Amino acid sequence: MEDLSAWTDFLAAVVGATSALLGLFFVSLSLNLSTILAGKGLTERAAQALIQLLAALIVGLFLLMPGKSVFVSGLGTLVIAVATALVGTLLAARSMMHTQGYRVAYAGNLVLFELAILPWVVGGLMLMAGSADGAYWLAGGICLSIAKAAMDSWVFLVEINR
Repeated sequence: MEDLSAWTDFLAAVVGATSALLGLFFVSLSLNLSTILAGKGLTERAAQALIQLLAALIVGLFLLMPGKSVFVSGLGTLVIAVATALVGTLLAARSMMHTQGYRVAYAGNLVLFELAILPWVVGGLMLMAGSADGAYWLAGGICLSIAKAAMDSWVFLVEINR
């Protein structure tokens, strides 16, 4: 496998979708900002969803850059995935420390976050090894991350007012 040129259309769609979702996410946050700021652990959960969308956007943009080897594409993806997982996990741990009654919900949120990022790590490693199948793992992880962030947007837009 020499490059990821066959994935250009998918990656362009990822960049467009995550850009739009980031805008909608900020709107959902701004509509309920006082409630989010008053709630324990909610700002961390919002930041976690934000970095998940930003990571998908950055990976999409990075992989669209021409002239990279598959190894470099995999390495860049792996670095972004690991950084996202570390920051997201720290945010989740911080939110769980601030809450008493919702720890199970926050732990479930963390599990979903990690499950969405795990295919990015696998995909990055596979690309580094030269396996074309790594792109499928990465695509699956990006789709899971977008779905997870969309669910978080719903929480911040609708569920937070219940």
